[in-house]
Amino acid sequence: MTSREVAKLKLVPSYHTEVGGELGKTGLPLDRWIGYAVKVLRDAGIATYESCQGGPGHCFAEPTIRFGGTFTEGLRAVAVALDHGLPVFEVRRF
Repeated sequence: MTSREVAKLKLVPSYHTEVGGELGKTGLPLDRWIGYAVKVLRDAGIATYESCQGGPGHCFAEPTIRFGGTFTEGLRAVAVALDHGLPVFEVRRF
């Protein structure tokens, strides 16, 4: 990620509660640094169901977003992410 992209993400702290909601209201809040990416995918109609910003003390070592769909939905998710300047390092099916 470039320093410009990091600076852009620092300006959007509200996405993690806007998408995830407050505990007890609409669901669990999202990790702050993954919330924007989840919002981008959801706004494009991609049904996400799990995410983690990654790092020490988190479920995943790297930022991760899980979503449902076919093989082509994965390709669409990559295209949407790249169109919004989000880094994509790997796409996995399981």
